[in-house]
Amino acid sequence: MTTAILERETVSSDELTLKALRNAEYLAKLERSFQQAERGEVVTMTFKEWEEKFCNV
Repeated sequence: MTTAILERETVSSDELTLKALRNAEYLAKLERSFQQAERGEVVTMTFKEWEEKFCNV
């Protein structure tokens, strides 16, 4: 048996459905990011700027 078959036997269908939904959401985010990059809509900042903006809330 392959690993995929063994995994399906030990994981419930609800867990597989949830995993598939999470994967689909992740792929959709990646696709949006690639489209934004193609249009030049990217945000660049240094790590220090990132910390100031998001860590010192």
